[in-house]
Amino acid sequence: MTRAKSHATMAREPRLQEAINGINSGRFTSAHNAAKQMPDVRRSTLYDRLNGAQPQNQAHEDQQILTYAEERELAEWVSYMTRLNHAPSYSMIRHMAENLLSRRVRNINDEFIEYVRYESIGEQWPIRFKRRHPYLQTIMPRLIEAARVKEMSYETLKHYFVTIQAVIEEHNIQTENIYNMDESGFAIGAIEASKVVIDTRITQASTYCQAQPGRQEWVTAVECICADGSFIPPCIIFKAENFCHNWVPANTPKDWAISNNSQGWTSNQHGADWLRQCFEPLTREKANGRWRLLICDGHDSHISADWLTHCFENKIIPALLVPHSSHLTQPLDIGIFGPLKKVLSRKLAPLLLTQVRQIQKPEWLSVFIEAHHSVFNPRNIQNSFSGAGLVPFNPEKALHRVPPLTPPPVLDFHSTLPKLQQPLSPMQF
Repeated sequence: MTRAKSHATMAREPRLQEAINGINSGRFTSAHNAAKQMPDVRRSTLYDRLNGAQPQNQAHEDQQILTYAEERELAEWVSYMTRLNHAPSYSMIRHMAENLLSRRVRNINDEFIEYVRYESIGEQWPIRFKRRHPYLQTIMPRLIEAARVKEMSYETLKHYFVTIQAVIEEHNIQTENIYNMDESGFAIGAIEASKVVIDTRITQASTYCQAQPGRQEWVTAVECICADGSFIPPCIIFKAENFCHNWVPANTPKDWAISNNSQGWTSNQHGADWLRQCFEPLTREKANGRWRLLICDGHDSHISADWLTHCFENKIIPALLVPHSSHLTQPLDIGIFGPLKKVLSRKLAPLLLTQVRQIQKPEWLSVFIEAHHSVFNPRNIQNSFSGAGLVPFNPEKALHRVPPLTPPPVLDFHSTLPKLQQPLSPMQF
């Protein structure tokens, strides 16, 4: 079993590398001169390294499942998820390590010949991985009751905005590469109540009811908007075991994705498929090699290992919202989903006058498309990002609606969180 690196060894390595770089650049005339000016660098160790000796953290690399570079990528990913307040579990770390191993296999094997095969990573591997990186620690998170989450929301929201600003500045993320995605559920047949005019000589307001077909089945729309006012064509998921092309009406845009599953809402597989087949290819050209920021909630389908792996391999930074804060921080919730459901309900209402007993999928989708066209426009989308305090960056739009536990300090949102020792780089899968 590989022995854990000590904190002292890890602390000496950057100074040792600095001395080597200084000798190579001419800053120091010799190893003796470098060791003399840098007392914390051992001269004997410096001589060994100059003569080809490997660093201790790489000397036993052939005994490890992942290479030194792969482990560093994984450790950086753990650090990043910690900053987002979504620290990974052992099982997720193991899954990410398996993805790293799969990447190596894909780069070696070809389509028809299998040159190498690695054993699966064991349950105890994350523990050994953690021991090789002493700054990673296992903790038992404090469980917070839902009522207390609201009490702490000011401090957590403040941390969220500081993190978002730090990520945007560190990676120079442009407005046209800032996105927000989420799902919204619809019950086919359910409509929102709307105002009507009645004759009070015939009936009283308290007794008048508006009929609706009733909740029949569930459908989910996966939506994604951009801070520049554009949007990604949605993915519609119907509840059904098998897909039927008759569900798709003639007015369906060709770039919309229509899918199905047995529940009618997104799963981990649907989330990963949407990221790979919809979001990444449709935003790749505009990003032109630059980083993209994807703001989403902490739903399981958004923080699965497959989802996160694909993000980091394609320079996509997933920024997870603070739990129970979407009404304050998520652009889609602030200015899109509410108006969309109102318009949809208003357009479905005339069907009730025809005494429709059951709204069919193609009828619902046709009306949904019309409602979508009227709500998803640049003005609404940009106002939604502004209302969330993101673009332009103004956290007070959200923070002023939440009372702090203590008197709020003077906040400098241009100050960043402590940076990682190494710049966060995408996993080259």
